[in-house]
Amino acid sequence: MAEALAELLPEGRERSRTEVVLFVLERRGVELSDAARERITGCEDPWLPVRWLRRALTATSTEDVFTEA
Repeated sequence: MAEALAELLPEGRERSRTEVVLFVLERRGVELSDAARERITGCEDPWLPVRWLRRALTATSTEDVFTEA
């Protein structure tokens, strides 16, 4: 996991929260439809990606990410 986190911050640059959500899903092998990718990248709520990220850590589908438990 340390290697994956190191990829998140190359050369000390911070990535947006939505980019981190996409990164985690891609690294975990969760398939992303164009609609799901657009929903994530188009999110303007600064805290929604934080909730998505928590779910992305264990999600097996994008539906798991978007659905409140």
